[in-house]
Formats: sequence, C-alpha cells, structure tokens
Amino acid sequence: NRLAFANWLSHHQDLKTQPHAQVMDAFRQSTATIGDETDLQTWVDQVIAANSPAVADYQQGKTAALGFLIGQVQRLASGRAAAAKVKDLLVKSLS
Repeated sequence: NRLAFANWLSHHQDLKTQPHAQVMDAFRQSTATIGDETDLQTWVDQVIAANSPAVADYQQGKTAALGFLIGQVQRLASGRAAAAKVKDLLVKSLS
C-alpha cells in the first residue's frame, strides 16, 4: 500500500506542498476499503463471467476456488474491496 500511495502522490504534485493533515486525508481516501455493494457486485459478476473453471470447481465443492475468486475481485478493486462482503456476494451469486 505504501508503494501505491507513493505512486499516487507522485502524480498529485499539489499535495506535496499541502499541510500534513491534507496529505494524510488523501492517503486515507486512496487506501479506504470499498464496501459499496453496487461496486462489489459489479466486480463479482465480472469475475464469475471471466472465471468459469473456478466457478465450476467451487460448485463441485472445491472451496479453495472461492479464495481464488475473492482474489480476482480484489485485483479488480486494487486490493481495496471488503473481503467479507466479497465472499458473501460470491457465495450468494454462486448458489
């Protein structure tokens, strides 16, 4: 996350001259967990559509496939998706 923030900060030159509190607010916003179900469901739907072998594995009882699918959603969300909500949405969508 520090590397991602450093990259983000390098593209926002105006923040380098701003007071510490504003920079910290920007950092919190850039690393905040995404919990909005609409966004999460969109990513869940995309992951299910793009990973039919893993979906089939999960539906055949291979629970490790669920971890893979959660990871794919996290990849789309740049690691910021609320994992518990993603898991719930995946289980609901796959049942």
